Amino acid sequence: MPKNKFQDVIYTIIMASVMVYGMVAYNIVLNTGSMQNWVFLAVFHEWPIMTVIAILLELVFVGKLAMKVAFRLVNPREASQTSIMLAISAASVWLMCPCMSFFATLLFKDSHNAQFFAIWVQTTVMNFPMALLWQFFAAGPLVRRIFGLLFRENRQVLCGGDGVGSGLICLLTHKEWVLTLSWGSKRMTPMVATVYKGNIIKKLNNGLPILHKVPPKRDYGRYFCIMAEKGGTSTGLD
Repeated sequence: MPKNKFQDVIYTIIMASVMVYGMVAYNIVLNTGSMQNWVFLAVFHEWPIMTVIAILLELVFVGKLAMKVAFRLVNPREASQTSIMLAISAASVWLMCPCMSFFATLLFKDSHNAQFFAIWVQTTVMNFPMALLWQFFAAGPLVRRIFGLLFRENRQVLCGGDGVGSGLICLLTHKEWVLTLSWGSKRMTPMVATVYKGNIIKKLNNGLPILHKVPPKRDYGRYFCIMAEKGGTSTGLD
């Protein structure tokens, strides 16, 4: 899953391309009444402009809003990564479907029709079940697979502390976020975090994550982070 803005943009482009292709094909079939071979190529008549619209909507507001909605449905500190992924996908479809149906109605249906609002609502209702199924069972798994091949990452983030003070600080990927945990003993215990778009979305093995922005370096104290790779390296924060 995306771990920074660049990866987020690439993921959005791929996901929008696949989702729009499937939904345009679906609407052509609805309009013609049957699935035929020519539909696979006819999709590209509407696909470019609708893909651009989908990318802009996702990057401007849908992506952030979908995260907020998803985290109201599941607790990111307790839920599994699969549950969080499905919640984000469902929230994205819920927000994106009416928006994309609006632009499809405006651009490719009779936008001057007095029944425009009714046509938009009907289009949204017809599209939503297919969009949800397409996202869950086709586009989502396919895009995550492609993204995983493009951005292979074998590194995990392991955190530990030297027992000095009351908190444990760990630097995560790209040093955008840190994780603070209560620390009751001097024994260092490795802990693994999952990061999505710069946010910790999976609890560690003691289940006490607290998310905040990286503090000034003077606040790091004597804590350190181990970036576990094949060779294993240790980076001090002092």
